[in-house]
Amino acid sequence: MRESCAAIEGAHSTLHWHLPDPAGPGVPAESRLSAYRRIRDELSVRLVPFIELVLRTAGQETTFVLQEV
Repeated sequence: MRESCAAIEGAHSTLHWHLPDPAGPGVPAESRLSAYRRIRDELSVRLVPFIELVLRTAGQETTFVLQEV
């Protein structure tokens, strides 16, 4: 099932990753924090290469690291 995503006006590309809802049906309340952390970590793994590409394209040679809050 494809969820509804925010609409962005203008020309752009889209990419859809199906990730489970960490607070969705069947997720016990005591497991939700770890489920949110797994999703956060998965998003980091997927997004960091895109962020690094944008930085390289902008002429900034740097390694981007997401920090845990």
